[in-house]
Amino acid sequence: MKTKLFLIITLGISIAACSDEATNYEAGTASTYEAPSPEAYSEEKKNYCADTDDKNSCSCQFDVMDPILTAAIGSDWSTKSMEEKDFPIYVKAVEKAVEQCP
Repeated sequence: MKTKLFLIITLGISIAACSDEATNYEAGTASTYEAPSPEAYSEEKKNYCADTDDKNSCSCQFDVMDPILTAAIGSDWSTKSMEEKDFPIYVKAVEKAVEQCP
């Protein structure tokens, strides 16, 4: 019985939280990303985004992923080959970037 009650409460909180996020997004209160001008990009970001058509989206993704990957892998994450042991960290970083970037 306690397990069912816990699941119902958790589900209710999740639905309420998702509903609030959707309302904020629809009301235009969701935060937006404002990309810096390409001249302000670091060399790492310039190299990372060199082959992309959408520089603003790439810039946002880099800005979200850089602190995560730098802390876990090192500041040279964008130039070195991904190792298998680092794959979960890259997945986490990409998921965060997808959540936050247009």
